[in-house]
Amino acid sequence: MSNNVYAKLRNFLLNAEEETITAGSVIYQVVGEDPWISKDELKSIIEFAVDLVGDQIDQGSKRYESLHKVLSE
Repeated sequence: MSNNVYAKLRNFLLNAEEETITAGSVIYQVVGEDPWISKDELKSIIEFAVDLVGDQIDQGSKRYESLHKVLSE
């Protein structure tokens, strides 16, 4: 997977309004770059990006909660 996908997803997770951060919107960001991505690779990319961004924001924030809700969806 290209660095462009990771950068796009990271940017989305850091800058999108909290209400728009859902499993569907996160999947859309990745699939928009590579529509043929496997389910396992998609899951791996999302988990990596959420962990990376999660380290950069306050744990008690609404954004943090939104990010971790994505993983459970």
